[in-house]
This record gives sequence, structure tokens and C-alpha cells, in this order.
Amino acid sequence: MIAVVFDTETTGLISNHSIKINQQAEIIEFYGEEVDLADNGKMLRELDLLIKPSRPLSDTPAFGEKKTTTQITGITNAMLADCPTFGRVANDIEGLLSTAKFVIAHNVSFDQEMIDLEFERLHRMMAWPRAICTVESTIHLKGGRLNLTKLHEHLFGMAFADAHRAKHDVQALIRCCVELFKRGIL
Repeated sequence: MIAVVFDTETTGLISNHSIKINQQAEIIEFYGEEVDLADNGKMLRELDLLIKPSRPLSDTPAFGEKKTTTQITGITNAMLADCPTFGRVANDIEGLLSTAKFVIAHNVSFDQEMIDLEFERLHRMMAWPRAICTVESTIHLKGGRLNLTKLHEHLFGMAFADAHRAKHDVQALIRCCVELFKRGIL
């Protein structure tokens, strides 16, 4: 099974849709990897991007958060200073995701909605292939929603390093997806 496994890191959570789009959270990191789950997650291609938001990262936690974006992700304003804006990388992201047979993310609705918000800011729409959510696909394992660290621990007996960075999260999720594929869950 060939799929694109992806993740985003953002400036915060998605606010109520009555909030103006220019006040919604923005994507600051995207990582996607097209893999063959039947071939132990063999990487076919990848896209690894830091993305400069329209406003500097805040020194205070975003709406609904207890920590700042930098405290959660380790991403700083200095790291983003010379990075492209979402508008400059939108075609690359769209090219990776829209051409996939399947896209997979842990809590896929959040990542899809964040990408949709970014495309809405550009007055564009993203065409999505079939999406698989590993949160929803694995509820039955422990009788509730598992965050990615807990899923990884359940499947492999250990956590993984550097959670909340898109590439590390995707690579951990690929390991989980390969195992879930072997078990017939994906």
C-alpha cells in the first residue's frame, strides 16, 4: 500500500470558524513522506519544510494551549526568519498530497483543516485523496483515543524522541503504520 504520511506543526489550535481567517493558526512546519507500507515503509519521496508565518511566534500560549509554540515544538522565530511563506510552498505540498492514493496522519482532520485554512488564505482549494486517521483507526486498541506517543508505546513498548517536530512524528507514525498494516488494521 503506497501512501503519503504527513504532519504539520502550527502556531496554535484551530479557532472557531467565526474567527477571521487572518487570526487563525498558521502552519510553521510540514513534513510528508510517500512510503510503501507493504515494503517496511520504504520511502519513495519526501517533503520537509519550515514555513514562515505572517506574524512572529508569540511569547504567550496560543488559544487553548498551556505552552507556547516554541515550548511545544522547539521551533523559534530565528529558525523561521529566512523560510518561505506558505504561499511559496503551497504547490509543493499540494503536489505531494493531492497525487497520493491515500494520505495518513495522526488526527488527520486537524492537519487537513490546517492545510485547508492555508489554501483558503490563498483563495484556493486543496483536492484531497482518501484520508486515513490513525487516531480513529486505533481507538479499539485501548478503548480510547491514543496520542502518537501512546500508540507508539502500545505497539513497540517504547516512546520515540523529539515528539512535536513534523519529521520525527511522521517517522514514528510510519513505523506504527507498517505495524498496523501487518496486523490488518490499515
